[in-house]
Amino acid sequence: MQTESGKTVNLEHESKQKFNAGFESNFLVLPDGKTVIGSDSKRLIMEDIQTNQVSNIGTQGNTIYSLLYHKKTRSLLVGVSTGHVIQYQKKKDFNTFTKVKDYGDLGIGSVHSSCLFGELGIFGGWGKSSIAVICIPEQELVAGKIITAFKNVDSLQVCEVSESKVLLSVGGRDPLYSGNT
Repeated sequence: MQTESGKTVNLEHESKQKFNAGFESNFLVLPDGKTVIGSDSKRLIMEDIQTNQVSNIGTQGNTIYSLLYHKKTRSLLVGVSTGHVIQYQKKKDFNTFTKVKDYGDLGIGSVHSSCLFGELGIFGGWGKSSIAVICIPEQELVAGKIITAFKNVDSLQVCEVSESKVLLSVGGRDPLYSGNT
């Protein structure tokens, strides 16, 4: 985006859908730059913002809070209020998705946040001070959970400091610094 100081930025395309957007990973834009994926609570929706064509990817029994897309495997991971993460696979030449795996309850509470680090999907929960990790190409939950100082994990950001050092920044609510979780 380029403009001169004080000038208005004009929209090229605009979504016509109303998506839930209370958390940073509630919706995403696919690498094609024109496909927006989000939810209206329990329904997972995809919209082409150039044509405004809308498709229903799937419906969950509970509220969708977190979306994560892994470009290499064309995988969409959906975190819901029951603590489940469901993985969908995008068809190679079409904008359609097929459900491939439900990881079950990750044991981290309602899945409200997520981020990607290489092949790993990192998910933060509400109510249990925990983070879980999924190896996306292997479709496996990594053993163990990371306990945080926050009862409710709102935000996860990977910070690559150097080739050998990576930090995970965690933001949340209701801190518990005593170590008794």
